[in-house]
Amino acid sequence: MSLQIVAFAVVAVIAVIYLYFLDQARVALSARHRDIWRGLRPDKLFMVNRISTFIWHRRDRPLGDPELSRTTAIAFWLGYLTLAAWLAYAALLFWSLSGR
Repeated sequence: MSLQIVAFAVVAVIAVIYLYFLDQARVALSARHRDIWRGLRPDKLFMVNRISTFIWHRRDRPLGDPELSRTTAIAFWLGYLTLAAWLAYAALLFWSLSGR
């Protein structure tokens, strides 16, 4: 199996896990923090972006919800891991296409 395919599979798996935790944060916000949820102005098109912004800015901390904080902390670090894996994949593609 090609190294590029394995690298792509790793990036895809990490990204899917990241999206799962974004959805868990969405569920927790909509169930336990309706005022914050309404403040995000949820619409289907940009909901992932709004929840991602909520997580990246660590807006869960003042809420005092340990379950939500745990979910957003995992999503926060998975976001960095997804970005790092994607950059490594892009470097691998560039390296392999440059003929080295």
